Amino acid sequence: MEAAPDSKVDNSKEKVYTRLNYFGLFLLATSIIVTFAPAMFPSLAPNGWEVIAWVGWGLAIFILAMIVFLITNLFKFFSKNNHEENDSSTGTSWLTIIKVPLLIGLIVFSLTFFS
Repeated sequence: MEAAPDSKVDNSKEKVYTRLNYFGLFLLATSIIVTFAPAMFPSLAPNGWEVIAWVGWGLAIFILAMIVFLITNLFKFFSKNNHEENDSSTGTSWLTIIKVPLLIGLIVFSLTFFS
């Protein structure tokens, strides 16, 4: 009878991590839209200073998204119960945690600075 509360806690933790990852993905999409909005709609930023402001806001939102991803996935990684998950094939590696944010960062960096 005591196994039910533990499963509820585990499910609620997974739900929180999933929602925080969705929030991080929303921030990433927002940062891409904000960064490239002056290129898509030239009337938003008629001079160079406004373009720099748009790119600055986009990069700030991108950094916030990376912080959300990093904190969420680090807490998820460190809060696992090691005695329950002995199988190494189900474990999360550091590469899995940082792979997607690094790839998105590389794409945003290359599109921003090399275009």
